[in-house]
Amino acid sequence: MQICFAMLYYDARVATGDPARYLERVPLHRELPRALAARGHTVDVVYLYPHDRSHAEGGVRHHFVAPGPAAWALGRAAQALGREAALFEPA
Repeated sequence: MQICFAMLYYDARVATGDPARYLERVPLHRELPRALAARGHTVDVVYLYPHDRSHAEGGVRHHFVAPGPAAWALGRAAQALGREAALFEPA
């Protein structure tokens, strides 16, 4: 079975320039896909992230995708309103 997770939420507090370090900070994003890959599934995980990156480990392909200008603007607007500056892009 092919499985794809889409992580559409970005938390600047845990982001790093290194995908492997980021995955250490969010272990569920690493362990659940890895467990599914160990059972023979093809697993991809797509993340909203500040930079475009790719990383593969444990049979899982992690794709880090930078948001577009509209998503950055939405995050700044949310922050100006006193909300968490979460960045979203349409699915």
